Amino acid sequence: MGAGKKIILNTLILTMVFGFIFSSVMIINSYFVLSDIKRLQPEIVMFLLLLFPSTAAVAFPLGFFPAITTAYSFIEFGSGPMKEKIKYGMITAVVFTVIMILFNNYCVPAANFKYKQEYHKVTAVDSKKQAEDLKGTREMSFEDLFVEYRKGNDSKQDKFWVVTEMQKHFSLPFAVMAVAILGMPIGLILGKKKEFLSNVVYGPKQRILLTSAPPLFSNF
Repeated sequence: MGAGKKIILNTLILTMVFGFIFSSVMIINSYFVLSDIKRLQPEIVMFLLLLFPSTAAVAFPLGFFPAITTAYSFIEFGSGPMKEKIKYGMITAVVFTVIMILFNNYCVPAANFKYKQEYHKVTAVDSKKQAEDLKGTREMSFEDLFVEYRKGNDSKQDKFWVVTEMQKHFSLPFAVMAVAILGMPIGLILGKKKEFLSNVVYGPKQRILLTSAPPLFSNF
């Protein structure tokens, strides 16, 4: 497997690992909050699953930083031109950014809306409240937010929160690009130090073993 494919594969796998770890920490915190509400206890697993997309929207861009840093720290310096290695890292960051934009625009609002509906069923006194009345800015896609923004003062939503949510749809995914630019050089520096230390620690021992080796291993 070439160096470029290794970078892409390692970065994506490690992003999934770190992303799920960070998401799990956030979900555990939500569990303690929801478990205090007696009405929600029978359906607590469903509520936690519906909260997962909103936590993943934050956790996975955060997880991309240690992922790409770790992936680049394991690069062998003689394995190819450095420009090629940087190119594959940026390609991975761009693809992951696009995925996160789509995830933030469709999956997160849908999960938030479903969570709000289920929460309203369990806790609300007025069960006749229309579903559309429950939809706030956090439950809207970018297209819905843009429609609300165009309404101006006629919109039921606060214009400040509409603009804030529109920015959030892109700011968190584009954080992936920022952490990639920061993480790649840090990973390369760590990898170079690791290679230097391994040469210092293991180099003399290897030379001693090779020089004292029997004729069978003399070719090494």
